[in-house]
Amino acid sequence: RKVEAKYALLDSVMVQDAEATGIEAAIMLDSKAEILYDGVLGMSYLKRFDVRFNNKENKLVLEKLK
Repeated sequence: RKVEAKYALLDSVMVQDAEATGIEAAIMLDSKAEILYDGVLGMSYLKRFDVRFNNKENKLVLEKLK
């Protein structure tokens, strides 16, 4: 299904100590959506990191790519 959204270019996004700049984002405008969105990390952010999941601690691990 199509969802109405607005494009934005964010100066920076920081999760814990993992910061990335110039992040493309979509701001959801659908007020009648069945799913409420608090925020989703997309590939415009994640592609800048080595992404792993620590199952023991239930944590997402982000290491800046060199």
